[in-house]
Amino acid sequence: MKHCVILTSLLLILAGCAATTGRRFDSSLVDNIQKERTTKQEILKWFGEPLSASVDSSGSEVWRYSYQEIPASTMFLGVLGAEGKQETLIIKYSRDVVKEFSLSKGGFLH
Repeated sequence: MKHCVILTSLLLILAGCAATTGRRFDSSLVDNIQKERTTKQEILKWFGEPLSASVDSSGSEVWRYSYQEIPASTMFLGVLGAEGKQETLIIKYSRDVVKEFSLSKGGFLH
């Protein structure tokens, strides 16, 4: 009986936890981005440093912000069907000004 109480307590604690990858960012600020107007400095002010930066085949600089949350019940207990969250913002620049951007948000089942 004592083991059942300990196991149940542990499961309840783990159920409230989650592992994260990337860095959380305020996706509500994406509404402020304007193509051909918003600068890199403004993006840095709103979102901070990107998770990654690269140059695509056309020579445009591309910044990526990404965050993913995975429920602990999935990781530690192997629970299938647990729902996680993810957000990814990709910004492409031309001469330090936003050329195009995309935001994807959603959940996923593990």
